Amino acid sequence: MTVREGEGGLARGLGLLLLLGGLGLEGWLLAAGAWPSLFPLLLAALGIPPLLLGIRARRAAEAGTPAGPLLRHADAAGGACVAGALLLLFLSVGRVREEEHAMVWSFERDEAGVEDRGHVLLEFADHPGWISRIRSRELGAYLEGLGTDRVTAVFRVTRDFGSVRSIEEIRVGERTSWREERLGGMSRRRTSRVRGEIGPSPFE
Repeated sequence: MTVREGEGGLARGLGLLLLLGGLGLEGWLLAAGAWPSLFPLLLAALGIPPLLLGIRARRAAEAGTPAGPLLRHADAAGGACVAGALLLLFLSVGRVREEEHAMVWSFERDEAGVEDRGHVLLEFADHPGWISRIRSRELGAYLEGLGTDRVTAVFRVTRDFGSVRSIEEIRVGERTSWREERLGGMSRRRTSRVRGEIGPSPFE
């Protein structure tokens, strides 16, 4: 059996929409100053199979040669491919989970050993050498008032296909908000608590 005329048009349209939409979204994010994101690139990649399927179906229809059921029903196959891929993305991208960790807090010190009370270091008690930095005098004053260098922190962790995309501190001790003067972030380095090599990330 041959491919009917016009078959594959929907598959090509869906493929182009995902491909160009994903690339356009990635470009917009980069132009806005954001970090490169995996999601738009995955979206663009998902558009390639239905696009190629639609192109092959059109060529087969123009040639009038016998074709298999996949090409004869390229639009349905392309639509099913896109729907399944989008469902997979929905279930696997942007998964958010709150994770609690025991921390040891301190202040960053300069080369002279002077503490910067606006630069809080939260070292993971069970993962020595992994540090979350928060630049907040308000949080620093709160921690000083605890009377201990131990505190529990809760992080909101976002993952794509199991890989960490972003980490955000949402609670330190009893505090769920604080004024930050500058951006902090995660880092790894040797500290007085590190014995041997620095181990795996707390969020693997």
